[in-house]
Amino acid sequence: MVDEGVPADIADLLSTPDFPVDRFADVWRSLDDGNLIRQADQLGYRWLITGDRKMPYQRNLKGRAISVLVLHSPRLPQVRAIGHSIRNALLSPVAGHFVLLDVNGCVAGTPTPHLQGV
Repeated sequence: MVDEGVPADIADLLSTPDFPVDRFADVWRSLDDGNLIRQADQLGYRWLITGDRKMPYQRNLKGRAISVLVLHSPRLPQVRAIGHSIRNALLSPVAGHFVLLDVNGCVAGTPTPHLQGV
């Protein structure tokens, strides 16, 4: 599922018949990030895709089944350019971890449940 700050067209771009990516549900607009992660996790989503690069510093995924993929940029042209890399990352969820992608679509660093400091 894509986060509220990610254009809905990106969900369509990343979806495949074998791995659908849901658009952000309007009923979730009032949820803060923590409650959004909790709800998505409880509903069985394997991934939340976000462009919020502060989220790994603000939230802790320890004990969660969901993974959060943090895009370097949630803009459609940049996502289109690295769409194949994003789809490959989505095939290997790291439960309870943030996975950060760099501008080229490569995993930046080691997946982590929480980042310290800014």
